[in-house]
Amino acid sequence: MKFQVDRREWLRGEGNVQSQLLRPSDNKKCCVGFYCLAEGFTEEQISAEPVYGGLHGRYYSNDPFSTIPGVPNHDMRFYSVYNLNDDPNLTDEQRESLLKREFQKLGAEVEFIN
Repeated sequence: MKFQVDRREWLRGEGNVQSQLLRPSDNKKCCVGFYCLAEGFTEEQISAEPVYGGLHGRYYSNDPFSTIPGVPNHDMRFYSVYNLNDDPNLTDEQRESLLKREFQKLGAEVEFIN
């Protein structure tokens, strides 16, 4: 899957406490929020949601990918993506390069625009 992250709307580098798939206060999205939209979720569905796994718990009653009780496998595979996206010590150039590699491992191609 290929998707785009618009830098003007990208929530990044503020630490994981502030991060959400879509933060309602300013409509900014973490990179996984952009991924979710490309996957077919709506902005309403991802609003104020902290992690991807919560979407599957809410919108899919039987998550076939969950391997650890109470911890959706989706969140495990995105763990490094969340950390890179939220790390306040990375430059945007470093963050984008590292995120491209991590999303490739997940079978996705990310393009950063604007």
